[in-house]
Amino acid sequence: MLAPTKINIVTTYYSDNLGDAVIGDSFAHLVLQHLPNAQIQHVDLSGRTAFGKHYIKDKSKMQHIMAATPKFLRPLWVWGAWQVMLQPRIIPLWKALIEPQSPIIIGGGQLLIDNDLNYPLKLNALFQLARKFKSPVAINSISVGKRWSLIAKKLLKRGIKESTYFSVRDEQSFAAFKNHLPITPRLSVDPAVCSAAAYNVAVSKSRTKLPIGLGIASPMELKTVSGNKHLSMQR
Repeated sequence: MLAPTKINIVTTYYSDNLGDAVIGDSFAHLVLQHLPNAQIQHVDLSGRTAFGKHYIKDKSKMQHIMAATPKFLRPLWVWGAWQVMLQPRIIPLWKALIEPQSPIIIGGGQLLIDNDLNYPLKLNALFQLARKFKSPVAINSISVGKRWSLIAKKLLKRGIKESTYFSVRDEQSFAAFKNHLPITPRLSVDPAVCSAAAYNVAVSKSRTKLPIGLGIASPMELKTVSGNKHLSMQR
């Protein structure tokens, strides 16, 4: 009897945006439809291990500081935090979760964005670990940001080029990526469209009733990622 295949699904699963967990669970559901014996391992790109648990003390305060920092200084701030605080903690966690030669699937979610180098630095480190572990990498149903710095492109180019499969989740992402790198992705859909099946929720088949999905996220998280300092924090 063959041992179960371990598949690592990399998202921001435990973020303050509940939709990231929905994406991860939905994609895990799709994988299990084709590989029923697969062992799914959720790997959080930011190194979180549980909902509501942050390895940075007083994360809210740090997010406010980040949001108030001038845009041109944020990448330097993020790079310093990555080198000193984040990388020493996140890399060992990934090594503990990901077995050598086990497949790594990145996505979906809004991960191919240049959020002041935050995701590019983490994805570059993940690509490096995959090479060391000889683990094949697939990038699936990902969202792509419109603006990438030259540094972000350099951090992401090799890993994307070496991936065994690469798809984006919508036409906007497809168009945006064409402006970044000379690589043509496939066009897919967001795994969350299968969330009802993933959570075994009955959906009305009536043509007069339209199912609605609600996105739940921390306003501070949205403000930090979007860079929109005018986003209201009122509840």
